[in-house]
Amino acid sequence: NKSTIHICENGDMAPNKLKHMASRTNFIYSKIKSDVIKLVYCPTLNMLADLLTKPLKGGHFKTLSNIVMNTPDHVEYI
Repeated sequence: NKSTIHICENGDMAPNKLKHMASRTNFIYSKIKSDVIKLVYCPTLNMLADLLTKPLKGGHFKTLSNIVMNTPDHVEYI
């Protein structure tokens, strides 16, 4: 999410609130600063994992399943 990306990119951590994330964010922060990785926000509508992990309404389900199965948008499922 956007707040995690902000924390990882800027190294802004409140020590009392984010102790459990300290080692992970420090590792990621060092990789970002050395240009090894770049964090990019992905909106909820574009998350393909939602197809397998959440109940989705018809249109969103069809859109994501067409992307995963590499089929045209006009294919109907029976």
